[in-house]
Amino acid sequence: MRERWHHYSINTNTIHKNKKPDEIVKQNLNKQDLNKQNINKQALSEQTLNERALNEQSHRDNTLDKNVTSKQKTDELDSIVKYAARYSASAYQELFKTWNQQYNSKIKLTACKQAEKLSLSCLFGRGNINDLIKLNRPAILTLVNERGRNRYITLTSIENNVATVFSNNIEYKIALHSLEKYWYGRYTLIWNKPEYYTSAILPGDSGDIVYWLNTQLDKINNTFSANTLISKYNEPLINKVKAFQSQQGLTTDGIVGPATIIHMNNVSGVSVPYLVPPNLVQPGPVQPGAQPITETN
Repeated sequence: MRERWHHYSINTNTIHKNKKPDEIVKQNLNKQDLNKQNINKQALSEQTLNERALNEQSHRDNTLDKNVTSKQKTDELDSIVKYAARYSASAYQELFKTWNQQYNSKIKLTACKQAEKLSLSCLFGRGNINDLIKLNRPAILTLVNERGRNRYITLTSIENNVATVFSNNIEYKIALHSLEKYWYGRYTLIWNKPEYYTSAILPGDSGDIVYWLNTQLDKINNTFSANTLISKYNEPLINKVKAFQSQQGLTTDGIVGPATIIHMNNVSGVSVPYLVPPNLVQPGPVQPGAQPITETN
């Protein structure tokens, strides 16, 4: 046993004796450098992995945010209806704002009476979204929640199938098609009636309102009537009204009510608030099987 240990000791000493001190130091330094490089590589690798993980997490978070936002845009109406106004006061406030007017809910005068004092008038109707787009005015929509109770929102604009609505004076963006779930067609809008308008203009009527009607149609058709002082709603004028109604997809009955006047204002360029830019509305004749917009007083 002693001989083996002695032999090992001799061999070791012999190895060290054969190497110079500088070579031994250099070798140790090289080993230290390699160890440092390995440590640095490992640290760098861990840092890269951490950064990559953070980037992936950030990407997932962003994707999640986009998905949530998209879901809110299509499903948001559910929560809007849940907390929508039980009464129409806030809806009228937003509707009046689109006309740069103010509705006062603290006085006994109804919204429509207040509108009349501003040379405006209320129109209550029932239809679909295409009917509203043809009329092209902001409107209050009567929604029906899951309990069968009425709730009110104000539709102020439509763009790229996204509707801007107000509920309790808060603005929302919703998918236009989502209205189908809660809206059964009831709406209220405001329109600017002519100065002498009191009710629908019927064949045989006369007065200043008939003169206004003839003048407006001449402007729209870029024509000039031989009798500029026409004041009776006679056959030639009735035919001009029917032609206009047909072009706009209205019932061609010659009765001039709010719908016909609203379309006349749209075409003649009267300054009014629009749901969509007028150039994007494409009026046309009533298609077979379609239900035209009917006149109301």
